[in-house]
Amino acid sequence: MKEFIGKNQVAVPDKFYKVILDMKGPETKAIGFILDNQKSVERLQSLAVTVDEVEKATGLDFYTYLLSSEDEETLESKVNIGEWKFDDNLYDKRINVWNNR
Repeated sequence: MKEFIGKNQVAVPDKFYKVILDMKGPETKAIGFILDNQKSVERLQSLAVTVDEVEKATGLDFYTYLLSSEDEETLESKVNIGEWKFDDNLYDKRINVWNNR
């Protein structure tokens, strides 16, 4: 943990994660992210990892009840940035807002 804040000493984590499962197609796909809990100018796509990596870091199993074992193993073990749409203009706008707070 990075620090504790407030009168109840709530722990502030060093990192946070996000996993996304897109089942709408045309192909089912999954992607994960592990981010440092600090200001950053990194492009989101440069922080992409496999869902397996997020599961290893967190100790959680995300898609057990949503996918067959075979599909879960296949989707969680790879990440293909080209399957995902990243809007650089929108990202630049968000980065400027978030990092100037």
